[in-house]
Amino acid sequence: MLIYSTRFKVKDIFTKEQFVKSLIKWCTEKKQPLSGLENHKSDFSFSEIDGNQMIEVVDVETDSIIAARQISETLKGNWTVDAVLDYGKKTLSVYMDYTVNDSSETSNTHLRAPRLIRQIINDGFAEDNLGFEMKTSAITLEDKDREKLISALNASDTYALPFVYLSSRSDVDADVLAQKLSGLAVVIEDTSDILNSVAPERFTAPIYVLLPHKGADPLAFGNYPLHREIIHTVANYLNRRVYDKLETWDGVNGKLLRIRSRETIEKLKEKSDNNDFNKIYLEELEAENEKYSQKYEKLAEELQKLKLENERLNYRLESYTGAGNSLIVSGTENDLYPNEQREIIIDCLKEYLDKNVQSASRRADIIKSIINANHVDGIPDQYKKIIKAAFDGYKKFECSEIMDALKKTGIVVVEHTGHYKIQYHKDPRYSFEASATASDHRAGKNAASIINNLMF
Repeated sequence: MLIYSTRFKVKDIFTKEQFVKSLIKWCTEKKQPLSGLENHKSDFSFSEIDGNQMIEVVDVETDSIIAARQISETLKGNWTVDAVLDYGKKTLSVYMDYTVNDSSETSNTHLRAPRLIRQIINDGFAEDNLGFEMKTSAITLEDKDREKLISALNASDTYALPFVYLSSRSDVDADVLAQKLSGLAVVIEDTSDILNSVAPERFTAPIYVLLPHKGADPLAFGNYPLHREIIHTVANYLNRRVYDKLETWDGVNGKLLRIRSRETIEKLKEKSDNNDFNKIYLEELEAENEKYSQKYEKLAEELQKLKLENERLNYRLESYTGAGNSLIVSGTENDLYPNEQREIIIDCLKEYLDKNVQSASRRADIIKSIINANHVDGIPDQYKKIIKAAFDGYKKFECSEIMDALKKTGIVVVEHTGHYKIQYHKDPRYSFEASATASDHRAGKNAASIINNLMF
């Protein structure tokens, strides 16, 4: 199961020589140090096995890439950490995988940053993330950072990491969250509420996750001191990014296999007699080698996709198991905002409890227990109020109040002719057409009622 994956820029001083030194430092300063590495300080390709641990390092000079895999076997399973440095592009990709064995009672484990990542960041080798220092602790925002924050908010950078923005209204322990998100995101603590002062109508929530890639809208979170949903939102975003095959251990080894096979064939050509039989044989061998090389690369690519998909499904499972036992199994619908399905289910239970259940009954006690055990922010109700207020007494559909309300709630105008056709997150199942101008004084209330019942 994939536990951790990231990719970020490193400084010029983080050469492949320094990469090896950092690996050795990491492996020798662990609680269970791996011995035999001191002799490899100047090596770029080596392997060592020490009891239940091993490390292997390979160098693909033709592509300016060096990669390492470190495996630690435990009683319950194996931890695998892959690190790939492109010392030409100055990017570092790191993955951590956990595989259970027959002794494991459960496969559940929490996302955490490998110690190698925290070490590289603390040693000052990570490049700034859109102008903000990469740290394993939170950054306290100052007034001088205003423009830098706004620039980061509007950025579209493939290599940039997300930001977790904590306003003065957040109760989250910023440093603890930053430690957990080491190498995944920059955690910013803003006691002056700079974002809210810049765009008060847009930034009303206590917590936002800013995704600096392709202009993704910030994701809002309510004010509760829980880290899991924030962490998985960041992790899922990173897992959806496109990773080149040479940014993975299997991809790098596939390239090495291809290079070494070609070298072997070239040597055979040099030593073989120049006759038709040898020529045909070597051509067939070269074609067969190419076929297997392509097959290996394809399987390595599929393996990486399956790891990412497995992590996503595991997160969805965790989201519905809470403290241990699942009440319901998730269907095929995906959340359109964090915890949407849970929000709606709890909202429905509250409504049912108020209208249909005898207060002193077993059914009421069970529903109350479920509601109390599942934290929600009341987003469906918030969205309904926003729509209701925007459409109250409306005369023209294209007014700032309605357009702002649609944007806040995820509703998109998909067609504008004589009417306005809107859809919830561009899903045609949730479509509504409204007249450009109101027909009577009840039009606004009717429109708001239909939209709220259909979409929230």
